[in-house]
Amino acid sequence: MLKTKEDYIKRLSKMKRNVYFDGQLIDRTDELQMDCINTIGTTYDEAQKPENQELCTAISHLTG
Repeated sequence: MLKTKEDYIKRLSKMKRNVYFDGQLIDRTDELQMDCINTIGTTYDEAQKPENQELCTAISHLTG
């Protein structure tokens, strides 16, 4: 099942902190990360649109 940007951000917020910025441990959803997170999240939302599904999704060789 395809996820949304919101789902992606929720999953990130539940993950263990292991991201460092300038020597400091930061949350995965720290404001410093939000430009990247929003860009990746937009990909999830675009993949939900019927006109983009062929371009943005792949069929798994494991599950079909």
